[in-house]
Amino acid sequence: MSEFIAVLIELPVILLACWLASGFWIRQLRISTLQAALMMGAVAFFCLMIAEFSLGALAFERTLSDQLQNWITPAGALGLCGQIAFALFPWIQVRRAAFN
Repeated sequence: MSEFIAVLIELPVILLACWLASGFWIRQLRISTLQAALMMGAVAFFCLMIAEFSLGALAFERTLSDQLQNWITPAGALGLCGQIAFALFPWIQVRRAAFN
C-alpha cells in the first residue's frame, strides 16, 4: 500500500478523534470567543509541530530539511492539510456554537 493511501485511510479517523477532543476541551476550558479558539488551535498546532519534528529527529534521524521536504510529497501534503484542519477545529466549533 502506498504511503498516500495509508494517510488517506488514517486521516479521517485521526481527525474525528481530534474533533471530539477539541469539543471536550472547549467545554472544559469554557472557550467562547473566536480569538481564544484561534489561540487554542495555534498552541495545539505548535505542540503538534514540536512533537512531529522531535519524533522525526529522534526516532527516524530526519533533519529539519528532510521533514520539510516530506511536505511536498502527496502523502506529506495531505498530512499537513490534516494538521492545519486540526488547528482550525476549535475556531470552527466555537463559530458553529455561536450560530446555533
